[in-house]
Amino acid sequence: MVRVQSGPVLALMAASLLLASCGQTPLGRAAASASGAAQAQRAKSWPPANPTATVETISGGHDESSAGFVVNVPAAEARYRLPNGITFADHTLYVSHARNNVITAISREARGLFAREFAGDPMASGDQDGVGRDARFTDPQDLATMPDGSLALVEYHGHSVRALKPTAAGGVATTVVPPSDEPVILGPYGVAAGKSGAIYVSDLDKKRVVKITRGRRGEPIQTVLYQAEYEDDPVPLCLTVDDQENVYFGSYYTIYKMTSTGADLQVASEKLPKLAWDLAYANGHLAVAACTYVLDVDLATKKFVKLAGDGNQGGQDGVGAQARFTNAASICFGEPGELFVADSANHRICRLTFGGRR
Repeated sequence: MVRVQSGPVLALMAASLLLASCGQTPLGRAAASASGAAQAQRAKSWPPANPTATVETISGGHDESSAGFVVNVPAAEARYRLPNGITFADHTLYVSHARNNVITAISREARGLFAREFAGDPMASGDQDGVGRDARFTDPQDLATMPDGSLALVEYHGHSVRALKPTAAGGVATTVVPPSDEPVILGPYGVAAGKSGAIYVSDLDKKRVVKITRGRRGEPIQTVLYQAEYEDDPVPLCLTVDDQENVYFGSYYTIYKMTSTGADLQVASEKLPKLAWDLAYANGHLAVAACTYVLDVDLATKKFVKLAGDGNQGGQDGVGAQARFTNAASICFGEPGELFVADSANHRICRLTFGGRR
């Protein structure tokens, strides 16, 4: 499914919903991990001293004619079809292909950046756990890195939440929340992972935010933190969490904030120049993939600056407003001072670099 722009801004809802559950434990390890330490190190480099980004295409093509599925090649030669989700873990960038039903891993080797198979089979979709090509996915969308270095993945048309553990043999896919006849999660579109190991999901179809933990017997417990109830309530499209697991979700041109229990819903930033498709948190700021822009939001002031893009569609590398995106659909932090953006409609992965801290 292509991420396309939707209708007008939706207003702030009057109240949020909290369904408290007993006996919950995190899905991942709560203790500090190598992944958590790396995230903390990257956060120290943000925001940049010079907010003007240099945009470079590191993998994929610029238009539909160059889209497809090519991996196990230098990253510049790889091909994607609708890369709608990215996340960074252990010096590796993971990319979900919505139409190829696979996840690719990009990492640096002696010969440069290389794109490898990680999980899924481009010739077969489905709902199957397994290792590498034995795993099956249906419309994989957003990705997030868990505290233990594993990945959380949502499948919009697969109606499920999955976990992926990196191994030498490829990604080991397991199902966290399967499809159901009476689902709490129906159209999972965005995903975030907290330090506690909880998974947070934005459900586009049910217009809600759900927190997933595990019960004492290991069963997934799904807690609705927010539910749009009226026509003018905000609809969560994407989300992220901060170090205290406050939840930020984007609803068209506005970003909202609430606690990890769904309380104290408020506006974090508004009147963005384009629809917010994805968010990434670091050091009191949000990096935002907003269609034809990449933005930085200062949460203390609620103001944003434009890091790259000029508002016009395109697939062009460059500095600041010289760069163009057609649909910046996913964003994540990489190494210190580095951002990655998936330009979905151009089937490419971009790296944004900066001079230093502000």
